[in-house]
Amino acid sequence: LFDSALGATAQEKRRCERCDALTERREHCGSATRLISGAPRLTNDGVNLLATAFGGAVAYLLSVALQ
Repeated sequence: LFDSALGATAQEKRRCERCDALTERREHCGSATRLISGAPRLTNDGVNLLATAFGGAVAYLLSVALQ
């Protein structure tokens, strides 16, 4: 759930200037893309890393709270 929410709100989204396609890549159709929303440089890999860390933290806190 956290992964989906973070990806939908904070992950960078770009638009190709040449073909007007939405993409996550910095280059598309051989030309640079323009950032249209999200945090610059927060790619899908970054979102996955943050979601995994968040899940680990929640699991740790639950294990401590349930002891």
